[in-house]
Amino acid sequence: MHAAVSPLPQEEFERRVLTRQLALVAAPARGAIIGTPLWAVVVCVIMSGVVPEFGAVPLLPSLVWLGAIIAGALCSLLLDDAYRRAAAAPATLDPKFWLLIQSTAFASLSALWASLSWVFWVEGNSSNQLMVAILIFAGITNGVVSRMSRFETFLIGSGCATLVFWLKLVSELQEAGVFAALVPVWFAALAMHVRVAAAQVRRNIEAQVENEVLKDAFAKARDAAEAGRQAAERASQMKSSFLANMSHELRTPLNAILGFSEMIAVSGLGDAPDRYRGYAHDIHGSGQHLLSLINDILDVAKIEAGKMKLDGEWLDGAAELGETVKLVRDKAAAKNVELRQRCDAGVRVFADNRAFKQILLNLLSNAIKFTSAGHVSLALSDGGDAAVLVVEDTGCGISRVEIARVFNAFEQADNRYAQAHGGTGLGLTLVRALSELHGGSCAIESEEGKGTRVTVRLPFPRDALNHSGVAPISRAA
Repeated sequence: MHAAVSPLPQEEFERRVLTRQLALVAAPARGAIIGTPLWAVVVCVIMSGVVPEFGAVPLLPSLVWLGAIIAGALCSLLLDDAYRRAAAAPATLDPKFWLLIQSTAFASLSALWASLSWVFWVEGNSSNQLMVAILIFAGITNGVVSRMSRFETFLIGSGCATLVFWLKLVSELQEAGVFAALVPVWFAALAMHVRVAAAQVRRNIEAQVENEVLKDAFAKARDAAEAGRQAAERASQMKSSFLANMSHELRTPLNAILGFSEMIAVSGLGDAPDRYRGYAHDIHGSGQHLLSLINDILDVAKIEAGKMKLDGEWLDGAAELGETVKLVRDKAAAKNVELRQRCDAGVRVFADNRAFKQILLNLLSNAIKFTSAGHVSLALSDGGDAAVLVVEDTGCGISRVEIARVFNAFEQADNRYAQAHGGTGLGLTLVRALSELHGGSCAIESEEGKGTRVTVRLPFPRDALNHSGVAPISRAA
């Protein structure tokens, strides 16, 4: 599998592959580092004359070489410890850097090991020379086995060991002329085989990384699908609850209209014009309530379909507030709710006239609906780059659980406050949607049992911030 088909960016895919290669290179490193000084001690003992066939090397060169091996091994161990600490945080690990460190440490220790050909070589002793060659080739073979997963690391480390040994052979042309010529050929052939094996290892690693990525993507897609299914089920339940609530809300005014109009039509009360006028007033009120419900539903549908059109114009803030307060004053008085109104002098609002009135009316109606024997305050001010509308009440408030869902269409139908007081439950949904269609925002703060505060910001057009005058806009959602 090739990196080109991976959903990961090429750079991230390569980083993960290199991290896997680095782990394979580093896995056997500690054992090899610890084993090298032990084998060096064995070599010093054998070459000190214990085995006469291999000759005897002076003590001082042997100890110097052994000390160099031990020092190199200690440095390699320290670097290996540093790598393992870095590998504990894979997200920040730089595999290219640590592969270079591993290659450098391996090359240094391999070169030190191969330098035994310079320390323990005894001229004229073929047994000694054969043993030296065997020891060096054993080290190179160890490099092949342990560093096969990364060709570059093998090439640097084993290449250094081969070079050190080859230089010794070149210096001894009289005794090892042919052998010196064959060593580079042998190493080139070995390197070709290692490269093929390393390429296969990389392909396997790429397949593993790709499988992990696809597995993660599948898990995320499965979780997203499950979340979508649950959201769809919840939306379906909320819409069903909404429709059930609406059936009651629509039937109540319709029953009143039909009942009272039938009484008038058949003169059920005889000659009683005052009673009939009262019935006509009730029919009118029920019709207005029914129209309000239908308008809310249709407005939400238009907004969701992207069909709501706004015609912006400069509005007199004080006048708009005054007109809206008149519409809800009787309703507030019936519930013994005090209306408080404040508007900064000269404040104007740039908005669609009908939409702004609907925002005002929905906020005031909601506040009065959920407030008993308290007060509802309405304030409009100039926020510099926007008109700021604040409606605050001392009503029942909204719980933290409900406040997170209060703007979602249909979910309000499940709110116990909305159910207790009737209505579509779409008031705040419309307020936020209309505010955002103007490029503004709507925020709500509430504490259960203490009241609610809703803040709406309606921005001024940028080209109108520094001068007055009407600057109408027309915008479709």
